[in-house]
Amino acid sequence: MVSIISLHSEDLVFTAKRKEYDVFLLDLSEVPVEEVSNYQNLPEITAHIPVILIASSVDHSLLQALDNISISGCLIPPFSDEQLCSTIELACHNHNILKTKVYDMKNTLLEKERSYAMLLSNLPGMAYRCDNDREWTMRFVSEGCYKLTGYKSEALLQNRDISYNRLITPENRARIWKQYKEVLARKETFQDEYTITTATGEVKWVWEQGKGVYADNGDLIAVEGFIADITEQKNVEEALRESESRYRSLFENNHSVMLVIDPEIGTIIDANPAAVSFYGWTREELRSKNIREINILSPSEIKEEMDRATKAERNYFLFKHLLADGSVRDVEVFSGPILMDRKMLLYSIINDITERNRMEQALLLNQFCIDHSAVGIFRIEEPDGRIVSVNDHACKSLGYSREELCSMTVLDIDPTFTIETWLEHRKNVRQLKSRTIETIHRKKDGTEFPVEVTVNYMEYEGKPFSLSFARDITKRKVAEKALKESEEFFRTTLYSIGDGVITTDINGNLRQMNHVAEKLTGWNEAEAKGKKIEEVFNIFNEDTWQQAEIPVHRVLREGRVVGLANHTLLISKDHREIPIADSGSPIVNEKGEIIGVVLVFRDQTEERAAQRALLESEARFRQLVENAPEAIFVQTNGCFAYINPAALRLFGVDSASQLIGQPVMERFHPYFHDIVRERIHLLNDMREEVPYIEEIYLRLDGTPFNVEVSAVPITYDGLNGSLVFFRDITERKQVERALIRAKMVSDEANRSKTEFLANTSHELKTPLNSIIGFSELMLDGELGNISEQQKKYIGTILESGYLLLHIINRILDISSINYGRMDLSYTKFDLCDAIQDTCTMMRAAADRKSIELIVDIDPQINEINADIIKFKEVVYNLVDNSIKFTPSGGFVVITANHNGSHVKISVADNGIGIAKENIGRIFDPFYQVDSSTTRRYGGTGLGLALINQFVKMHGGNIWVESEPGKGSTFTFTIPIDYEEQQIRILQVSEH
Repeated sequence: MVSIISLHSEDLVFTAKRKEYDVFLLDLSEVPVEEVSNYQNLPEITAHIPVILIASSVDHSLLQALDNISISGCLIPPFSDEQLCSTIELACHNHNILKTKVYDMKNTLLEKERSYAMLLSNLPGMAYRCDNDREWTMRFVSEGCYKLTGYKSEALLQNRDISYNRLITPENRARIWKQYKEVLARKETFQDEYTITTATGEVKWVWEQGKGVYADNGDLIAVEGFIADITEQKNVEEALRESESRYRSLFENNHSVMLVIDPEIGTIIDANPAAVSFYGWTREELRSKNIREINILSPSEIKEEMDRATKAERNYFLFKHLLADGSVRDVEVFSGPILMDRKMLLYSIINDITERNRMEQALLLNQFCIDHSAVGIFRIEEPDGRIVSVNDHACKSLGYSREELCSMTVLDIDPTFTIETWLEHRKNVRQLKSRTIETIHRKKDGTEFPVEVTVNYMEYEGKPFSLSFARDITKRKVAEKALKESEEFFRTTLYSIGDGVITTDINGNLRQMNHVAEKLTGWNEAEAKGKKIEEVFNIFNEDTWQQAEIPVHRVLREGRVVGLANHTLLISKDHREIPIADSGSPIVNEKGEIIGVVLVFRDQTEERAAQRALLESEARFRQLVENAPEAIFVQTNGCFAYINPAALRLFGVDSASQLIGQPVMERFHPYFHDIVRERIHLLNDMREEVPYIEEIYLRLDGTPFNVEVSAVPITYDGLNGSLVFFRDITERKQVERALIRAKMVSDEANRSKTEFLANTSHELKTPLNSIIGFSELMLDGELGNISEQQKKYIGTILESGYLLLHIINRILDISSINYGRMDLSYTKFDLCDAIQDTCTMMRAAADRKSIELIVDIDPQINEINADIIKFKEVVYNLVDNSIKFTPSGGFVVITANHNGSHVKISVADNGIGIAKENIGRIFDPFYQVDSSTTRRYGGTGLGLALINQFVKMHGGNIWVESEPGKGSTFTFTIPIDYEEQQIRILQVSEH
């Protein structure tokens, strides 16, 4: 459909919007160009349908008139229908494409506008556009203005309430304006950081970036930019600067060695002054090194440890580090990751522990020395004397473990102390702080030995304790005893000895002298000091009265010790003539150089008198030994050195010369040679006493004789040896052998008696069995009727027969045991059932006397392995005896309990009891406490003897505890499981 519509028609736009037509042909071929601008509806029409221009010609004026109209096609008359159709088709196609693109562009523009608005509203800061003036007159301000400045955007627009320039802190305004003017003049983007004051008075740091907006002619017309709050960033930067400052101060001023290391390649990034001082390299040298050049581990081990530290898997290490001087030090390293300049590095704090390791080793050595010290060391708690700790020697010397000693007190190991004496001792120790005493210590096995104990009182952290050092002085006591005897013998000589001592320098000038020297020379040390030795020590030959050479000069000349000079007189300052013996020795320093002389001399006036007394004393001693009835000899170096007459007689020699110098081993039976060698070693080399011993000596003709020998170490003629005492015990040995033979004869007689009893008992059983058998037949009426009186008499015969048979059986059992053989048939049985069965048999006897029978068995005891018959007989006999000797209304208690690997059974009663003097023989055969013919209680005295043997055959023990009038308790033990063959033949001793 084709319609012609006037351009002035009011329906034209409405028709176009409703799209009633596909194309609009705008025919301007006859319309003046000036009128085209009057058609105001044309732009709106072209927005809805394509417009094809029909004009006689198209020139610049027409195009200007149609500037706001979208033309989709153009036809210039004349044109054909075909041209018209193709133009219309093309115009419609182009209009649709253009319309789609325009729509898309509008949507895109709107979306961008929304995004831009959203971006501006959510930016952490303020976007702006302002005039290029000193007040920064704002033309546009984003919503972030309020959050940044505290002012709403309207307050800054056109400087309504305040200009942005007034927000900038005064000290920054001129600088920023000048800087921005210079940057904008170069048409560059400007950036700066400065502070502003917000509406609340808060000062904030801001960052600003902006640029100028220029006209086509290059004139600056506005400034656009963005301002962000960087206060928090500035605070962080300030904190970081402070942290870095603190770190740098800590790093530089720390006394500990500190290194910063790149864990990837091991390079040392930095080192503090302490590291420089420790390693001996300069800081630059350390920074040029790799940690592999310092740590002596292999590169792979170093890398592995650095990886652990970087991952915080481990932060403590022990290494050895090389120093610049080539030495190696032990170090402990605390290491961990640290982020520096956005790179993960490794910090290391290094402590030199070489000295600490040395001290720890020294401490371990000290502890080792303490534990292996030759004295017992005890730490004792005040005031109760509890032992807190001990060393190994204390444990070994006393035989206790460390745990046992630490659970004891001093009173447990020192029997000399009581509570009272202990408290007095502690009081003295606290007052004196240290005290040494001699006392006695008791070992775990009960033996005692003398000790010297030094106690030191201490306080640690306000807590008092004592440290005691105990030294075994057994040997010293023995030596002191010998020394005391020796001192007693030679006291006259020893107490008369007095030596004078003078020291000189290398020039022979006197330096020191003791009181004896002062007394002998007549000079005191103060006036003699520094004088030549000749002035003080004036000596002459006693025989020739010639001036004698002073030993000092000879020592200085020859450089050796000068021995005693005899026949010398010392002329004192007061002209006394004193016979002396003198000697001199060089004084040398650590280099072996002579730095002086020590002169030793003594007044021989008393010594010569003492020597005379000593000779007399030795003569008396020799006379005593020579006439002693005890055989005595002295050995040195394993040979006879002296023999007294009694010893000569026993050895069968006429003269001591026959044995003097001969080996003593030749006079001992070969069987004792090893023992004698060991004893000589202890006496001569170890200087220890040896115990009494019985040996066999050989006379000179080779005949042996028994001796009892003792010996003590002595020094004889300057040689270590021993003084040996021995006596002939041949007769005593003969008596002992005679006693042994007599004992064997007695044992044989006892065995014959036992065999006689056994044979007799067997012979008695044969007629007795006949008596019992025929008595039973008569009572049963098998041999005819008998009267009641006859039954009574026959019953008495039968009862007596059974009693006699019981006695004979016990005699046979005793005889079998004494004869040496008896069978035990082991079987496993329930202990409780066995005891209950026996008590059931005894229940009637107990009831007849109104005796309470009580059984108390440990429920944990089940089966035992023993001879059940003999076990029941033991229990039966014990219960039977208790009932027999307990008065009516009493009680008998049977108990059974575990006792380690044994079971313990006790039978207790409140009967008549047993006197103490009878308890020792209560288990002897045929023994009875009341053996008179009028005794109240019957019995043969074999029951306890028999059960005693039964218990011992089981490997057990039996005993009794009793008090007259209060009752008795018989107790026996046997193994729970003997684990032997089913039938075991036991050898039982007669005891």
